[in-house]
Amino acid sequence: MPTTQYGARPSGSSGASSNASLRNARGDMADAKTSSWDAEASRGLLLPDGTRRRDEEETKSAGLDADAARGDGVGLVSNDAERFRLLDRAIEEVGGGPFQHMMMAVAAVGFFVESAEMAIVGLLYPVFVQEWAVKETELAIIKSLTSLGMVLGCLASGSLADVYGRKTVYFWSLFLSVAFGFASSWAEGVTSFAVLRLFVGIGYGGVSVTAIPLLLEVSPAVSRGRYTAIKGYAWCLGSTVIIVLSWALMDRCGWRWLVRAAAVAGVPALYVLHSRAPESMRFSIMHGRFRDAIDSFRVLARMNGSTVPSFLTESNLRGRGGQASVGNCDKSARTKTWAQGWRSGMKQYVAKMSDPRTRTTLFPLLWLWALNSAGMTILGFLPFQLKKHLGGDDTHFQVAFVSMLGEWIGSTVVAFFAFKLRRVSEIRLGEVLTGVAVVAVGTVGREPVAIFALLVALRVGMAISKHGMFTYTPEVMPTEVRVQAFGVCQFVARVVPVFSPYLLTYLDTAASFPVTAAVHGLFFCLAAATTLALTVETANLPLVERDFSAAQSEAETSPILPLAVARQATMDAT
Repeated sequence: MPTTQYGARPSGSSGASSNASLRNARGDMADAKTSSWDAEASRGLLLPDGTRRRDEEETKSAGLDADAARGDGVGLVSNDAERFRLLDRAIEEVGGGPFQHMMMAVAAVGFFVESAEMAIVGLLYPVFVQEWAVKETELAIIKSLTSLGMVLGCLASGSLADVYGRKTVYFWSLFLSVAFGFASSWAEGVTSFAVLRLFVGIGYGGVSVTAIPLLLEVSPAVSRGRYTAIKGYAWCLGSTVIIVLSWALMDRCGWRWLVRAAAVAGVPALYVLHSRAPESMRFSIMHGRFRDAIDSFRVLARMNGSTVPSFLTESNLRGRGGQASVGNCDKSARTKTWAQGWRSGMKQYVAKMSDPRTRTTLFPLLWLWALNSAGMTILGFLPFQLKKHLGGDDTHFQVAFVSMLGEWIGSTVVAFFAFKLRRVSEIRLGEVLTGVAVVAVGTVGREPVAIFALLVALRVGMAISKHGMFTYTPEVMPTEVRVQAFGVCQFVARVVPVFSPYLLTYLDTAASFPVTAAVHGLFFCLAAATTLALTVETANLPLVERDFSAAQSEAETSPILPLAVARQATMDAT
């Protein structure tokens, strides 16, 4: 009688009985597996292709190391939102350190240069009147073209950053500010100076839109608020340094060397961006460049004295159904023309910005930024208004000094206290404090001490709300539309001041300063009320992510599809 590896061959009757029992056992196992997958589908643990998604408890207990040890990465992730979660876990495991400090310094230099260059232009108006023999009204074109450039920069840099990269757009935006700011020191008239400042303004807009998202996307959740607080310090430092230098050296060195000094302050950041800082890992993942993302994370881990976690591999990022790495495999993707890339980016932009989940958060944010910008119109007029209200030859200088002091105090409050609040609560607190202070400035009378104290409170409130808005807006937007949405919000904030000064001058002429202050304080209070529509909190939480793919949307909206896929997979397996 022939034998098998495991012993003697069974007789015919007993073999038939064993085969029947085996078939019954397999049927019971298939029924049990189907019931198990039905339960998992009802809990949302099945992916659209029938593969199983780990729940939170399993992830914490088993981790992702087992999947990495298996070496295939199949079933680990199936869309970009899950890839970003994998990246978030890796960033949290490595933690913050010198890499984040480097990126924080790079972002701070951008805001320092913007603040310094904007501050020095305001100090140059009297010099231009004397040197170029022009009227003060002719200088308006400088401010006008600079503002136009900032609007264009905010509008364009968001979509460009989502197509060509956060670091790339930030580098070229800062380069525009440095190069054209430096070139403007050779201008020989108002028109040439204003045209050059148009391109400086475009750079300003790009810097303000891309610097913060680039920093947030590489930072641990618990540290994001503290890192972005550096914006306030950098802004204050830029204006303070250039004002002191102008006071000490304007007569000795001339205005042209001061303009050059303000511009070249951005050169160290350009060097770091070009030679050391990697592209955002989220951007690389979004475009399927998984190997580039791993290489960028390797730079982060090495600078922080750590290693890349074992679960963060190219195969695990690719996962089930992951696309080929565009940055390393698809050579045709590198040959796209600028126009083709722009059209492709705009199509994605329209589709994702029109998504109902995006609109639900974006619309209240747009109102928040618009109302905040309308209320801030009065800040630029306060020195002039209070000089008329209080009298005195140097009142406007005193107001400017107190305002600068308030900005430093506000930045300190943000750096040590405000970032600990929930983001929406921080914005609301800042808007209410600013609004109440503005109204009180117009009603307190002619008491200089009380007015100056209120000015400090106003600047503190403004610093708190600005920090919350500049941190919350990119945090609450998914990676695919993060910089675009941030750019649109800042675009709205830049456009509002084009029209709001006319309302201020009308109120000041037709009514009185207390009425003007009350109306602008109301804008801040309305902005605070708008925050009630912001229901998503982001403080100390992973960045908000969504899957915009059609298949995932269909799976989320149809409870039948995952169940059907699971049953088909069970039938195939059995």
